[in-house]
Amino acid sequence: GVIVGMADSGLDKGSLADLPLDLQSTAGRIPRVVMLKSFSGREIPDDPIGHGTHMAGTIVGSGESSDGQFKGIAPGASLYFQGLLDKDGKINLPSSLQNLYLPAYLAGVRIHINGWGEVGANYGVRSSQSDQFIYEHPDFLAIFGAGNQGPGRSTLTGEASSKNVLTVGSSQSPRPAFSPEAVDADLAASSSSRGPTSDGRIKPELIAPGSAIISVCSRLTESNFSSNQAYTRLGGSSMATSVTGGAAALLMEYLKSKTGITKPSSALLKALLINGARTPKEGPSDQNGFGILDLAGTILPLEENSVKIAEIQEGIKSGANQEFRFQVSDPSRAFKATLTW
Repeated sequence: GVIVGMADSGLDKGSLADLPLDLQSTAGRIPRVVMLKSFSGREIPDDPIGHGTHMAGTIVGSGESSDGQFKGIAPGASLYFQGLLDKDGKINLPSSLQNLYLPAYLAGVRIHINGWGEVGANYGVRSSQSDQFIYEHPDFLAIFGAGNQGPGRSTLTGEASSKNVLTVGSSQSPRPAFSPEAVDADLAASSSSRGPTSDGRIKPELIAPGSAIISVCSRLTESNFSSNQAYTRLGGSSMATSVTGGAAALLMEYLKSKTGITKPSSALLKALLINGARTPKEGPSDQNGFGILDLAGTILPLEENSVKIAEIQEGIKSGANQEFRFQVSDPSRAFKATLTW
């Protein structure tokens, strides 16, 4: 029942009537892909690059072509897809990101995935546009990849520097046969862009599996996964972003069905994902954020009622304060407090 928005290169052959098996709809549920349209003037929102199709499969893929082995993170979700390739095959963004976000929001999208960004940019116009839209629509979570310009410090894209989005870097996946940087699940991938932002904020907030990710192959590209040509292998912070987007969809479903929070704010989703993150070997840092995405670490405390949630919808005025007190009765257990906005 969760609709995830994504803006990327395109989707397979660009037709809702002819999708790869893993992205086709199944009887008795809303379509797996509810919308597919070009937002950059391309006649057909197809994917000759393969990037968008791969990300889409990571989020909502059914795994039908592999008997479920390579299904997406949230195969019960649906996808609202916005193609960004222009007629020349290049990413071409609208003058205002509101032109992407607003149609998706009006269609019911509350999680929006973006695996693109301007290399080497500081906080700029598009950063501000994301922040403004989320401020005006506080239940809209935009997730951006940190970029692939690592391992140097402060190598984020401008879009990843936005304050209100959730920025995700790439951690390694333990698949050494596929990639030299797919060895240790507790380390960031060397290619992943690092923070901090130009004004010193911690970004990315999270890192997530992003190296040697196997997902749906666009039929306009050639697969590099010999054992099953329906899939291909890609790596980068975009892949980590789609993994996180799927996790956020599962978290949203959990909150709605199990806690009665029917309209979770983007700040709450960020807080829960950050709070449940696994501490990496290098520890939390201004370069790699607060930890590695760990959905079990987020959900289990909710199940056990060992996490407390406070959403201050009206905000806190300048000079005011709000205080919370906790009695720590078991010093052997970790205590975490996560503040987001």
